[in-house]
Amino acid sequence: MVSQHVQLLQTQDSATPHTGAVLDPISVLKSCGIRAGMRIADFGSGRGHFALPAAKMVGPRGSVYAVDLQKELVHALDSQAKFSGLENVSSVWADLEEYNTTKIPSNLLDVVLLISNHVSAEAQMKMMREAGRVLKKGALLIIVDWLPGNTIPFPQKSLTRIPKEVAIANAQTVGFQFVDEFRPGRYHYGLRFQKA
Repeated sequence: MVSQHVQLLQTQDSATPHTGAVLDPISVLKSCGIRAGMRIADFGSGRGHFALPAAKMVGPRGSVYAVDLQKELVHALDSQAKFSGLENVSSVWADLEEYNTTKIPSNLLDVVLLISNHVSAEAQMKMMREAGRVLKKGALLIIVDWLPGNTIPFPQKSLTRIPKEVAIANAQTVGFQFVDEFRPGRYHYGLRFQKA
């Protein structure tokens, strides 16, 4: 049975117009169904390219956990959130490949974002396990990653790209149900999964 989260997403246009950026955070977040009052986490948040706009979208009744392994990025994001007056952002330093290091309460979140993490398939699966722990039943895991091949506007030989078929298999292995695919931008694929 499809939950309310998924039904809401299916009513949205998954072919959001591309704004010219490699990945436009507002367009991606809208296509992921982020809205006021939600509790979300951005795993591998970096400097907050998605976490900060998400905090504005979920508003003061919602919350965003911005999780990253690099302390300097966590501190930079925390500073930017405070400067922007975003009191609903919790910056978390954690190794997402280790289960329960985020210290986010279990079964709390509506959405977890895994966007262009540049990790191996094995590391991605470990991050998915942590996502499964923190998500409510019926909540969504969103994966956005690079399309295979020479599809990016600048050369980056060192990028790790996980084919969408591998990402789907990984998510299903750790207990997620595949919902659908969307196109977040010209160079990326997007996948939606639901916690069973």
